[in-house]
Amino acid sequence: MPTPPISFGLKAIDYLRKINLAAAEPLLLKALRGRPQDGAIMRSLGTLYLRLGENQKSYQYFTRAQKYTTEFAERETLQELAKTAKLWLYIREAKNAINNKEFKTAKLKLDLASHLRTRN
Repeated sequence: MPTPPISFGLKAIDYLRKINLAAAEPLLLKALRGRPQDGAIMRSLGTLYLRLGENQKSYQYFTRAQKYTTEFAERETLQELAKTAKLWLYIREAKNAINNKEFKTAKLKLDLASHLRTRN
């Protein structure tokens, strides 16, 4: 009998808590394939990618999770997490632009990051 997708998700969350990110990713992706509308799995993937510094993926998963979350407070938390991922994405892009001497692009990215921080 095949393992239910939720088992993969629970095991992956345990790995996330133990900071075993490499082991968590394939389990979470497998769990999501079995439960493609599970907001908790999407949130876990967003958290995983945020910890790995893959901020674009993190943002996408936090944003997708909002669609499948019915609790208002949880949706607000997911919005804040998505905003955090986007902030770090802009900061990383600004750093890369500075390293490539693309100062106008760097300023634009930092301005976008600043706008995210001040927006309510």
